[in-house]
Amino acid sequence: PMLPAEEQLSTCSGKVSLGGGDALPARLRLGGCSAHYVIDTRAMQWPGDSAALVLGPACGGLCCCGAFCASDLTLVVAPDTAVRTYASGCASHTRQLDKRQRRMPWQALPLPPPTRAIEVSGRMCSAELKVVTLEVGETPPRCSVM
Repeated sequence: PMLPAEEQLSTCSGKVSLGGGDALPARLRLGGCSAHYVIDTRAMQWPGDSAALVLGPACGGLCCCGAFCASDLTLVVAPDTAVRTYASGCASHTRQLDKRQRRMPWQALPLPPPTRAIEVSGRMCSAELKVVTLEVGETPPRCSVM
């Protein structure tokens, strides 16, 4: 099937979840103002070996000077997926969380060499980007921050 080259999702004060059998376009523009996005790329159809997420305004650009504003994006990736973050802005931050199940709590799990990559860019204001690494089919522990 032909996957879309570019798509745009925009929401004000809403929650959007993508994953499972959804198709990941080569370029996905996300607009947010008080929005919560969860994108689980592990079981999605990929357009190839890379994709781009571009963060930007929603609500007609009225929120926070045309930035991804007062919103958060949780990006769930497989261990073989590299995430490069170029998004920046005021009062915003990015967290990388490895939530793969370990047999022993002190045991570090090696990451395989990346076979796919996601590039995140754009402007953020009072926003958070969380990149959560999980194995395919694995769910995060109940007490974890997600």
